[in-house]
Amino acid sequence: PAGALTSAVLPSGAMALTLRDGAATITTGVDSPAIELATTTIGDLDLTDAADDVVIAQGDGEVSFDWGDVTEWYRTVPEGIEHGYTIDAPLSDSDDLTVAVAVTDGVAELTDADTVTITRSDASTVSYSGLVAFDADGIDLPATMAIVDSAIELRVDTANATYPITIDPVISDAQVVRITPITQVADTVRAGINVEGGDEAISTCPAGTLLTGLTVFQSPSGWIRAAAPNCSELVFSGSTITLGDNVVVGSDFGTRSGYFGEQTADCPTGTAVTGFTGNIGALVDNVALQCSPLNPNGTVGGPLVELGRIGGFGGTPIATPVTCANSFANGLQGRAGEDLDVLGLQCVTVTPEGDTADDRFGFAVDVDGNRMVASAPFADVGEVTGAGKVYVYERADDTAPWVHAATIPSPDPEFGGGFGDSLAVRGDQIAIGESDRLNPEPGSGRVWIFERQAGVWSQFGLPVGVLPVSGAADGFGASVAWVHNNRLVIGAPFANGTGAVYDYTVGGALTPIASPFAPSLGDEHGYSVAVDERPGGGHRLIVGAPGWTGADGGGALYPDIGLVYVMDDATGGGFVPANLIVSSPLGPPVRLGGSVAVSGNRVAFGSSGGASITGTLYRTETGGASWIGETTVSVPKALGTPGLSNRFVAVEGGTLALGVPGNGGSVELFRYNGVTWPNSPSTTVQPSTVETGDLFGWATALDRGTLVAGAPGDGGVGIPTPESGAVYSASVPIVA
Repeated sequence: PAGALTSAVLPSGAMALTLRDGAATITTGVDSPAIELATTTIGDLDLTDAADDVVIAQGDGEVSFDWGDVTEWYRTVPEGIEHGYTIDAPLSDSDDLTVAVAVTDGVAELTDADTVTITRSDASTVSYSGLVAFDADGIDLPATMAIVDSAIELRVDTANATYPITIDPVISDAQVVRITPITQVADTVRAGINVEGGDEAISTCPAGTLLTGLTVFQSPSGWIRAAAPNCSELVFSGSTITLGDNVVVGSDFGTRSGYFGEQTADCPTGTAVTGFTGNIGALVDNVALQCSPLNPNGTVGGPLVELGRIGGFGGTPIATPVTCANSFANGLQGRAGEDLDVLGLQCVTVTPEGDTADDRFGFAVDVDGNRMVASAPFADVGEVTGAGKVYVYERADDTAPWVHAATIPSPDPEFGGGFGDSLAVRGDQIAIGESDRLNPEPGSGRVWIFERQAGVWSQFGLPVGVLPVSGAADGFGASVAWVHNNRLVIGAPFANGTGAVYDYTVGGALTPIASPFAPSLGDEHGYSVAVDERPGGGHRLIVGAPGWTGADGGGALYPDIGLVYVMDDATGGGFVPANLIVSSPLGPPVRLGGSVAVSGNRVAFGSSGGASITGTLYRTETGGASWIGETTVSVPKALGTPGLSNRFVAVEGGTLALGVPGNGGSVELFRYNGVTWPNSPSTTVQPSTVETGDLFGWATALDRGTLVAGAPGDGGVGIPTPESGAVYSASVPIVA
């Protein structure tokens, strides 16, 4: 029609959509290829010949096609772009309604029951997921997705539906998953039953589990001689807590001596113990557990479920059940002589510890395959405030959710020590920097090494960590990187006033790595370090010295312009210069080398002191004898961006991740196209909700297509907890 719109544009964060000629063109970055989605049929309605006449409308945050009895619309949502259909009347004689969406310039694949992944020509992906369907009464309609002849099919069962009906999937660029840890705060509730028994004792479920059952061992007369807790693991996925199926039987409480038999009672699936009732005879008797559902946020939900009584005979019922106050049990407490008396529960609250104010969870992160680590260097440890903790997460494979596997508190907690200032994980070993201790000298640091043995993370090597050789105020442990198992590189950027880098083998000597040039005061050698395997054999190290001062021929000094250098260890005999030293041009203090990364023959380093956050890339084809400067990319800094960590740059193959934590923050992805690097990001990765001060992108890590980003200023989801922190994970395409 005359005057009608011929196109409409819908921006949505890093994504943008254009409607034209019956199709939607979607882009997710300046240099990323576009894909096109075009609805071809809805039930018996064929739209292929109607594209020229379709009416386009544009409103606030929404654009749409009017196909007559169907309105096809696109709306901006935090996850990306919501793609929906409002269907006013039945379009088929069948109750099975199918919507076919053709995909152009991308390959669609059904990657799970609720997700279609569209892969573009540059290997980047778009997710088409979250399908829901409902009718005019708000009744959910069964809906599934399929791929037929390269097209996406949305299949909806409309039996008994009241029209109009709505069909509604979501298009997003990167699935960014929020991760927070778990904490358990213990308290004890006791039953006042016969206090004249034997020794006080406690039997507690293992860390990360709750009490979900009880096994009792009876005397020949039926009295309870001993009891053991049955425990189920807490599973933490994204921001949801559930109970695992596996049951661990805890140690006996009491004595089995002369016991006649045993009985077990377990809570129903998804519930845990919140209390018990029983009978009072001369001893504890006839215990009955009370179980409550575990809400996804860790709180107690739903009514109590009482199990049948176990153990013993008779006695007087306990007048008031022994219960945990709005919390769960993770252990038994009381007295046990020859038989059991004085039985109580140890109760715990289960909460997302990432929502504890001032922990700054996500200050440092690292990832190695299906294991990820993140620190909260200001978390309390026992009675010591701000001592620091590190959290370990694992997953079954790269499509499975991250599950909280362990919490490592500072072994020698000290206020403000910075346990977790830096992190590196490789296989079953974790190196943790603690660079700001008061002991043995103010400002000195340590590096702690933990190793996983028989499923448990334990301190490995020296019990007090690795002590610096240079004395006080050296920041030892401000940066760490594994070379291989039992060998790592450690940075001490303030050692001797110039900074130093050390090569350390667990149980062996701490060896300084000689700089390829004479260091000067304030250089901050070792502020950032990174190591990777060197093509052709051995290992490659890149070191940042962002405080380096340049000088011109006239003697003018340019402090904090920064410098980086590369070292190779081809034989295992030690690191030697690899013919690459790069400094920033003389000028403003940009602090080049504030973050460094290496991936095979490619090194990357960043600067953050100027008006932009930059990433510079070099590569070599000859094992380090000759280096080629590939590019420098930059992203403008937001006003008031704070100083950055030393992990805002990550690289894998031809994919560069640049953390930009100003305002709410983002991670900008740049991808090599085989010839050049783009000047603008191919993709912007952001959480669905980001607020000023979150500092998303403060720390980044990239391995095997998994991007991990810390947001230590994140205040939690709907909870006013400033700087509690969060960590996010996203799957990103890696190119050569």
